[in-house]
Amino acid sequence: MARAMTPGGFVTAALRDNLFPGEARSLGRGWVTWVADDLEYRVVVDHAAALQSLGRDVLSFARSRRELALVMMSSAEIRHGNVVARLTAGDWPGRLAQALVIATDVDDRQLADTIRTLTRSQGVRTVGTPRPRHGPDVA
Repeated sequence: MARAMTPGGFVTAALRDNLFPGEARSLGRGWVTWVADDLEYRVVVDHAAALQSLGRDVLSFARSRRELALVMMSSAEIRHGNVVARLTAGDWPGRLAQALVIATDVDDRQLADTIRTLTRSQGVRTVGTPRPRHGPDVA
């Protein structure tokens, strides 16, 4: 994990995820190069700037425990800028319970009541898809 926090680690991950155009390649130590039309582009990843930007985006999700509870209440993914919280349906009941604990702990009665209402009103939820039922594969 520590390797991913170096400029080279950021570049390797970005190349793996196809975040640079076309035939981009790493030159080492955070440098990336690619050619588009008649121009050759060279970019260096500044470790501190990239980390500050990522941290700023991640911290925008929840600046307080109340905001964390609001994020945990969501049954779908949440986007803030370039950062996405992928919240799966299977985790939702557990996240609701955790959000209720947080809301109670910060003494936000209105939020706690909203969460309690959600737990009662959702009823039965299908988390997975049922297996297909079909006869034998013999003619």
